[in-house]
Amino acid sequence: MAQAASKTCEMCMSAAGSQYCLDCEEYYCENSIAQLRGENETRINSKRDEANQNMKKIEQNLIWFDNAVESVIKAITDESTMIKRMIDKSVAEMISLVKEQSEKEKKLIKMMSDAESVLDAGLKLDKERLELDKIKQDKTMIQKIKHLQEEINKLQIDYLTEFPYIFYNRKSVTEDEIRQLIGTYTIR
Repeated sequence: MAQAASKTCEMCMSAAGSQYCLDCEEYYCENSIAQLRGENETRINSKRDEANQNMKKIEQNLIWFDNAVESVIKAITDESTMIKRMIDKSVAEMISLVKEQSEKEKKLIKMMSDAESVLDAGLKLDKERLELDKIKQDKTMIQKIKHLQEEINKLQIDYLTEFPYIFYNRKSVTEDEIRQLIGTYTIR
């Protein structure tokens, strides 16, 4: 036991070691122990400060990232709104062109009205013919028959050469094709 008290401190090498470390089997003086405690406190404080700085950086980056996410969402929304407007404009232009080109239909309506007039005139002439069949044969009857023939010859029927038609070819669009219209984003 007397030998243990005469051992010197492993850190400062000058003072007598009064405390014995069981793990490393070395002696330490009170000043060296205080120095070790101070170093531990300093290192803990340094690590804690470093961790606090990291947390602040993480918080700042989270705020920045949240703002960037909102910015990306707004950009996607703005771009989709622009694409929708472009689609609406294109659709409106297509509809306008279809309506302009459908003027041929109005020509058909006029032709139908003309055909209806010819039909009405034909029905009227047919009534006159039936009335002529009922009257007595005399020289006025022949004159009336010839007049009826002239009126029949005056009837002008327009023959249709071509009927307009219209149809729509639907284009199949996939979600991937729609996504290709919109920009992309990258998260690192």
